[in-house]
Amino acid sequence: MTPPGFIDVHAHHYPSVYVEACLGPGSPYSASRLATGRIVVRDGDGIVLTIPTDLPDPVQRLEEMTAAGIGVQLLSVPSPSVYGFPPAEAAALAREVNKELVQYAERGGERLRVLLTVPLPSPEAVVEEFEEWEGHPLVSGALICSHIRGLELDDPSLIPFWEYVEYHQPTILVHPTSPICSDGYELNGLSIAAGFMHEQSRSLARLCFSPVVQERPHALDRLILSHLGGGIASLGERLDVYWARFIEPEDPQFPRPTETLRRPHFDLALNSRPAMLAAIEAFGTEKLMLGTDHPHMPYGMTGVIEQVQGLSLAPDVLLSLLRGNAERLLSG
Repeated sequence: MTPPGFIDVHAHHYPSVYVEACLGPGSPYSASRLATGRIVVRDGDGIVLTIPTDLPDPVQRLEEMTAAGIGVQLLSVPSPSVYGFPPAEAAALAREVNKELVQYAERGGERLRVLLTVPLPSPEAVVEEFEEWEGHPLVSGALICSHIRGLELDDPSLIPFWEYVEYHQPTILVHPTSPICSDGYELNGLSIAAGFMHEQSRSLARLCFSPVVQERPHALDRLILSHLGGGIASLGERLDVYWARFIEPEDPQFPRPTETLRRPHFDLALNSRPAMLAAIEAFGTEKLMLGTDHPHMPYGMTGVIEQVQGLSLAPDVLLSLLRGNAERLLSG
C-alpha cells in the first residue's frame, strides 16, 4: 500500500559513485565549480548537470517531504546519465549507481522509490538492468534522456528498447538534456534554463511524427514527460498543421500529434502557472502529476505544490494531480 501524502515522481539524488565517475580523470564530461561550490558538468559545450553541495541524507529528505506533505518520492539520476562512457563501462557504472541509489532509498522505508539509470544506447544492456531489479519493491521504473548524446529516441537501433517498453510496461521518466545543437546555449546556464525545455519539446514533437513509436503506441502509455514536456501543450495544434501537410497525404491513418500527446503522462515541474493551465486545457487533468525537481529548484519541495494548489481546481481534481494520477500509474 502506498504511504499517505502526495506522490512526487520527479526528484533527484546523486550517488557518490556517479559523481566520482563524472568528475574523474576518465570521464567523458568536463566539470567546474561555481562560486557557490555547486558542481557544473558539461558534455561538449552544453551544461548538462549541476550538482548541489548540500545533498540531503535520507533522514533529512524524509523530514522535508513530511513538511511538504509528500508521502512518496521517486528518485533518479538525470542527464547526462552514463551515456558518454564506453558501453561496458556504462553498463557497469549504471549497475553501481542503481545499487547505491537503492541502498539510499532503503533507508527511507517505503517512502523513497527508485527510477533506474539504464545504459542506453544498448537495448540488450538495458534489458539486463531491468531484469537485475525485476520485482524489487522500491524500483518503480527508469529514467531516460531526451536524446542519447545525439542519438534520437526514435533511432531504429532503439526499436528493441521500445518493444521491451511496450511489452513489459515499465514506468519511464523522460528527462531533458542539453540540446543536440548547443550553439547559442553556452553562456550563463542557458543550456539548462532554456535549452532543456526546448530539447524536451523538440524530442517529444519528433516522437509524434515517428513511425518507430507510432507503430508501438502502447510504449507511450507509461511514459512520464518531465517538465510538462518542455511546454509542448502550446505546440500541439501547430504540430497538427504540419502533420496535415507532410504526413496525412501519405498516411491518412497516422495519428495526429494532439492524439499522440494524450497517451503519455506529464509531470508539473516547470515552475509556470501558464504552462500548467495550458497543459490542463490541452490534455485534461488525468495524465498530470506532481514533480518537484528537488533539489534543483530554489523554492524547495513546496514550490510546485503551492502553484498547483493555486490553480483553483476542485478538491478531487487537485488531489488527483498531487497523488491519485501517480498512484494509479505506479500501481498499474
